[in-house]
Amino acid sequence: MATTAALTPEMQALRVAALELAANLSWLPDRNAGEMFSERCERLSEAFDSLFEGVKEAFGKGKPSEDIRWLRDNDQLLMLAARALGNDLGAKRTLPVVSNKADVLPRVVAIALGFLNVVDTSFTKEQFTEFCKAFQEHTPLKFHEIGALVPSLELLLLETIAAHGKAAVSAPISAGSKGLPPYIRIFRYVTQ
Repeated sequence: MATTAALTPEMQALRVAALELAANLSWLPDRNAGEMFSERCERLSEAFDSLFEGVKEAFGKGKPSEDIRWLRDNDQLLMLAARALGNDLGAKRTLPVVSNKADVLPRVVAIALGFLNVVDTSFTKEQFTEFCKAFQEHTPLKFHEIGALVPSLELLLLETIAAHGKAAVSAPISAGSKGLPPYIRIFRYVTQ
């Protein structure tokens, strides 16, 4: 393990953000993470069903935008991933639930969200690992949480793709991008 002094400034900033996040989350006992995951995954699948109907319609209206083309080219990957996450995360009933002063959510989702807020769509697996390790210096994770970290990151990326996709379908012929390609690229990277 590298010492903090040997880390790049970028990695040090990730560590600081992770430690701050860990210090600011409040554990909420007796909350069911599985229900939260199931609801989010169900909403995600419904959003993708509607989104990809809109993508089909957009192709009938003329030259589609870059975002619409990316959605069409990756529709199967995104739909299958959303369904798989519903099956995987919906079974995670015993994961700790926390409050971040704005939302009540499974701790693994709070960690993934905190990470994405720092890095956006440009990160490496090593950065995510370092962020999670730093978080655990303050608040150790349960064994079964570790296996839910990457699926939680995938869930948040898919939710972002669905939201940006909805905006892209609203203006399917425009030249302006809603920023979908970087999110789809990083999602594909995470799932490798």
